[in-house]
Amino acid sequence: MTEFATQWDFWVQSWIAALGRWAISLGNLLFNGVLALALAYFLAIDPNSPRRLLFDLLPEPYHHRMYHWSGLMGEQVVRWAWSQGLLSLYIAVVYGVGLYILGVPNALLLAVIGGMLEVVPYLGGVITALAAVLLTLPYSVTTALAAVIWYMLVNQVENYILIPRLYRRTMQLHPLLVLIAFMVGGQVLGVMGMVLAIPLAAAVQAAWEHRDRFNTPGAAGENVHHDPVCSMQLTPEVAHSSFIYRGQTYYFCSERCYKIFLTWPVDPVCQQKVMPAIAEQVTYQGKTYYFSDPDCARKFVEAPASWLSVETQSTFE
Repeated sequence: MTEFATQWDFWVQSWIAALGRWAISLGNLLFNGVLALALAYFLAIDPNSPRRLLFDLLPEPYHHRMYHWSGLMGEQVVRWAWSQGLLSLYIAVVYGVGLYILGVPNALLLAVIGGMLEVVPYLGGVITALAAVLLTLPYSVTTALAAVIWYMLVNQVENYILIPRLYRRTMQLHPLLVLIAFMVGGQVLGVMGMVLAIPLAAAVQAAWEHRDRFNTPGAAGENVHHDPVCSMQLTPEVAHSSFIYRGQTYYFCSERCYKIFLTWPVDPVCQQKVMPAIAEQVTYQGKTYYFSDPDCARKFVEAPASWLSVETQSTFE
């Protein structure tokens, strides 16, 4: 009897320790997933802050390139966040409704957990299915088996229909690249690497596809201009669009660069459009003004009202 009690205590302690490790792992998974989505959100609402950090580390001739590349990478990360949000919603709704119909206890809670763990490829779904089985098994073996089968069906639809189409449409990622990214990310950074694998792969792919924008063949001679946004060399004949501002014509390689340029603020002193990420900034009466150099900013600070009375004129082509 004493031996049985000792073995029972050992078994209970082992299970408690295992549950503790599982709880810690689950907490880490949730934290990593939420952290990745939070980073994507803050990158979407304030893309200039990380750019300024990069600009401080790079020589000035590379600022325009980094502005363009960081913009492409940021767009891919935001697209990944939207895609991941849709996949999480799919798991939470479809899987949760199925569990509710099957009579699984705490179906709503499992649906929420499944949606949150969706940011962790493969492992998140396995944990969700295992949790459903553990909650259902004491009541009905048949229901537990049905919950596993339902998870497998939902997961197959996601992996073979939703993910390839969604990633291809939003980020132009090939399924093979997705698999390689998961493998490399998992080997290098573990679970966190799997969470960040897709956005990083999409960002690197975007930068690689636009690597030749700054070395245009045949770009030589007096009629060659630089795109003010991405610094690509191009001639008026091959430019996507142009913009005339205060008598100077700017040429752009793509609609994206053209639209970005239109959003740039105008230096009220030097009357030039400036890149916000690297411009001097001065706040006056609750509004932020951007300047092409410290001298323009100093002149503005000395007499802001006189400079704000100057009207800016521009002409579109």
